[in-house]
Amino acid sequence: MGAILLSPVTETGAFAVAGPTPTWTRPAPLPFTPTPRPVTSPPGAYIELHLRPPDPALWTVVEWQDGLGQWHRVDGWQGPIDGVRDGVGTKRWWLSATLFGRGPFRWVALSRVEGEPLAVSAPFTLPAGIDVTAVVTLTVP
Repeated sequence: MGAILLSPVTETGAFAVAGPTPTWTRPAPLPFTPTPRPVTSPPGAYIELHLRPPDPALWTVVEWQDGLGQWHRVDGWQGPIDGVRDGVGTKRWWLSATLFGRGPFRWVALSRVEGEPLAVSAPFTLPAGIDVTAVVTLTVP
């Protein structure tokens, strides 16, 4: 593109453009193709409760046992069942790889959040591999 020359206009004291008038053209936008962002999560595993009968009013709790034999609630692993699959109530929790192989733990089904225990599972150990699911079945009488 050639140079643009300005020459004084004597009547007004302003400058005028000598030569072709410059133009600007907006470039066409680049085509946008959304691509899914890969969802990555740290390695971990799952514990899953299968509860019979599937009562959504029940409260489920995972407990851990200390060295003195006392059981304690796991703060983040409490709640009602997630849903019903094939006539069985299910509750599923994720755990990080830092917890692999730890135990003992157990599931407890309660009548309500601070209610009486209705059923208690046998002790179990957390899974020791990535994406492994440890399933515990609990039947409430």
